Amino acid sequence: MISKISQPCLKGFRFPRSLISYAVWRNHRFALSLRDCPVPADKWHLDEIVISIRGRKHWLWRAVDATGYVLDILMQSRINAQATMYLLMKSMK
Repeated sequence: MISKISQPCLKGFRFPRSLISYAVWRNHRFALSLRDCPVPADKWHLDEIVISIRGRKHWLWRAVDATGYVLDILMQSRINAQATMYLLMKSMK
């Protein structure tokens, strides 16, 4: 994207035009602003997965919204669905 031909610098800038145009293109294409992050959808569901770590069962709970965005994750060594729902509802407020 950056051309090797030396172009004159823009007045008031110390970098060549090709570098400025590349920076503007990159900022426009790959926006890193927090305002551009996806917002959670209104509807979500709770996933439960049983995993084995060092031979012991653990329960992994994930709150996932309608678009597939993971809202919250919780891992427990014993199953307690009521405590899990309380913690996830509290964390999403």
